[in-house]
Amino acid sequence: MSAMITMVHTVPGRVRIRCGHHLREAQALADGLAGVKHTRANPACRSLVVLFDAGQLTAAGILEALADLAGTDSLIANKHPAPCRDRQSLDHCACPARRIEEPSLRPHAVRFGVLSAAGLWMLGRKVLLSAAAPGLLSPVGAAVLFGALPLLTRMVQDFRRGKVSLESFLGGAIVAAAGAGEVATALEVLWINTGSDLLTAHMARRSRRSIKAMLKETAHHTFVVRDGVEVETPTAALQPGDILALHAGERIPADGLVISGEALVDSSSMTGRAELEACGVGASVYAGSVVRRGVIHVEARCVGEETYLARIFDKVEAGLSHRSDIEHMADTLARRTITIGFLVTAGTLVFTQSLWRAFTVLLVMACPCATSLAASSAINAAIAGGARERIIFKGGRPLERFAGVDAVCLDKTGTLTGARPHLAAIHTMDGLDEHAVLQLALSAEAHNHHPLAEAIKDHGASLGLEPQGHERCEYFLGQGVHAVVDGQDVLVGNYKLLQRFDIPFPQGDLRVSAMQADGLTVLFLARQGAVQGLFGVANPMRRDAGLVVEYFRDNAVDVHLVTGDEALTAQALAQELRIPNLLVSALPEDKARLMAELRRQGKRPAMVGDGVNDALAMVEAEVGVALGSHGNEAALEAADIALMGEDLEGVVRAHLLSQRTIRIIHENFWLATGSNILGGLAGALGLLGPVAAGLLHIGHTSAVLLNSARLMQVKKAHPVKKRKTTQPVTQFA
Repeated sequence: MSAMITMVHTVPGRVRIRCGHHLREAQALADGLAGVKHTRANPACRSLVVLFDAGQLTAAGILEALADLAGTDSLIANKHPAPCRDRQSLDHCACPARRIEEPSLRPHAVRFGVLSAAGLWMLGRKVLLSAAAPGLLSPVGAAVLFGALPLLTRMVQDFRRGKVSLESFLGGAIVAAAGAGEVATALEVLWINTGSDLLTAHMARRSRRSIKAMLKETAHHTFVVRDGVEVETPTAALQPGDILALHAGERIPADGLVISGEALVDSSSMTGRAELEACGVGASVYAGSVVRRGVIHVEARCVGEETYLARIFDKVEAGLSHRSDIEHMADTLARRTITIGFLVTAGTLVFTQSLWRAFTVLLVMACPCATSLAASSAINAAIAGGARERIIFKGGRPLERFAGVDAVCLDKTGTLTGARPHLAAIHTMDGLDEHAVLQLALSAEAHNHHPLAEAIKDHGASLGLEPQGHERCEYFLGQGVHAVVDGQDVLVGNYKLLQRFDIPFPQGDLRVSAMQADGLTVLFLARQGAVQGLFGVANPMRRDAGLVVEYFRDNAVDVHLVTGDEALTAQALAQELRIPNLLVSALPEDKARLMAELRRQGKRPAMVGDGVNDALAMVEAEVGVALGSHGNEAALEAADIALMGEDLEGVVRAHLLSQRTIRIIHENFWLATGSNILGGLAGALGLLGPVAAGLLHIGHTSAVLLNSARLMQVKKAHPVKKRKTTQPVTQFA
């Protein structure tokens, strides 16, 4: 095995490896490694996906182990993850690294079809010809062997590794049934098992397709301006810096910046906003949006796998590949059911001396299909239902953990105050006029996209002011910006920025406290070491902010307001929303420390935010929720749950869905284990025969799947109550 193996993509506990022409051999080698949970080969792109226990193995360790097992050091081409940038692979590979994979239904459908046909053939012969029960050497027996082949293969693999899995145990039970002459019973058990696999794969596919339907993929071709001529170009061939010509009706294929023209753009597939956005020169546009009216030329910034949509696909795929804690609990419960089944079977044989009764108990207890499906089917259905509500759960883990949070921390700017901030007050010092102060602020904030900076730029634009070029610019998260404009040091930011640069604070200035009392966020403008202007920015509170706070409070969840604003400004909002816990003047690391402290106290906190300032806290929290994360790379990377709409009520809907999912999973556990116990007892008492045992599996597995399917129809959450918001009066000095 001398061909090179290359690591294509990796996340903790999962690695994709390109194996060339030795895919099957590499899979067999990987299957034998301690700590490997599952492997999946994809012949279309000659890659191998390995799921492993990150506590026992690393991605690089898997590659080294493969090289050692193959007896050659030339096996590994790259021990570090390489992005899938090969254009040909993007065009022809069935599952590029940045694409959500759909489980194939064909193998399950073929087996289910064969078993169904065999069952109908057997039923027809019995009804029409009064034929005897089929034996192993019959068409029905052949169908049973065909359907059981994957289970028997897994049983052999497990035997070589010295372990027993659910699949191998089920295969053994079917062999025992067929060997005892109960071919019809074996067919029933196989039929329901294969049907369950088919329905589960279908639900998993629906969940992924629901996400794809919401996050529509970009067009396959677009027009690029080359030497003044629009040339039709495949999307896969785009490069950063290409100038795209986009006309009405065309889907934007890359993230970029408008450099000429004006257009109305529909970005509802990501933001959830029904209204069109007017995009002119300097506006950012994102892949997947559609130009509805007008013509724009866009300079591509992020293309291919680096676009906003591609990053979402990547994160969701990574999350879906990791099983949640409750799914592992379902597997454990199924294994324990098997162990108990062995004991009950042995006890039945000893006390009743009836091989028939013992065999019936074995068939009931040794096939915990419904138990193993109890969690996975519900989680797949919930992810699909959430996607319909514009809620992206990055796998089952955040879906499960969000249900158990007992503290929720809400950012202020952009989260509780969601509407676009506007400049409500300007005060000047040292005889400067408003235009001079605004001009300096515009020049310093020219490339800053923070909502507060946008408020200043919007006001300047409304007065026809243009920013001057700055010679140097530096951003400080949670504080503001430092720029050199026309040779002068200019600062625009909060009190912490003044402290950082040792700028004297305007003590005793009543205008500062007056603006804070009105609920305005105060920004200072300092030039050459002295404060020369004050800006009061109004942040209108979201209509649904009160509802969300009330919902969590009613559900015994502690609510915290965390913000970089000063105390007076934050206290006004906290009092209005009746939020008891308040963290003010918080830098990103302060928010993260709060998450760590809450966890040390035994709490399970969720961080809800919308920007780069919240990313550290999202990573440290039990669950990170990004609100309206459109175009915000840091929030997208850090969040476990992405709310694609702009309404804060999506947090409530996500929490309700996660709680409902856990409730339905527990219902499934009771359905599965309860029917197994009752069936085993009935079999031991002679009230249930082998055929009826197979029908029992059909009944309780179908009940579990139907119960889980309810999650695909998302219930309407807590209705939003319309409420008035406090709007500060605009007061320009």
